[in-house]
Amino acid sequence: MSENCDKNISNPNFWNKLYLNKKDKWSLNAPTPAFMNWEKKHLKDNNYSSNIKICIPGCGKGDDALFFASCGYQVYAFDFSSYATNHLINKSKDLNLNINIINENFFDIEKNYMNFFDIIIEYTFFCAIKPSDRINYINICNNILKDNGKIVAIFLPLKDVPENNPPYTVSLNKTLKQFSNSFKYISKYYPTDSINKRKGNEIFIEFVKK
Repeated sequence: MSENCDKNISNPNFWNKLYLNKKDKWSLNAPTPAFMNWEKKHLKDNNYSSNIKICIPGCGKGDDALFFASCGYQVYAFDFSSYATNHLINKSKDLNLNINIINENFFDIEKNYMNFFDIIIEYTFFCAIKPSDRINYINICNNILKDNGKIVAIFLPLKDVPENNPPYTVSLNKTLKQFSNSFKYISKYYPTDSINKRKGNEIFIEFVKK
């Protein structure tokens, strides 16, 4: 990414161009294994209702959205990149999956989704927004979750990276402190099923709304 990208990351066209130029290196082009394993252990095996509403901020091309929709949950996938949401619309039609796909900035959704979601799935969005926006992100998550709602997150990169462009470093201690006003964490571990280039550089944390 360019050294000046920090000036552009709040503009959806910046991300559209990355997708168009096939520079979306964060995309796995497959569901995230850690989320698949979490869903089986914590939802499927406990016979959770398909009425669960799942929010995916910054869904990108939507591989995780497609996975959770294929499990029968009500998925709401948000991204302000029209390339990303159009890709997901077409893919969901091809797979005959019902997903609520919203081409909107996550920071503008709060008024329409207060106390609405059961679960938020976080991956590669927290590190893509400016660090100065993270508290606002946490507050929005708190407001759109129902009582006892959960954030199921994978945070990366844990190792220092240049701060002039995303992905921005995620300090584990600072992040836990930032979430602690509204959430308590109920599990955290380093995923054993991370892709090779992310092993040891990302952590899985499950939070519950206080």
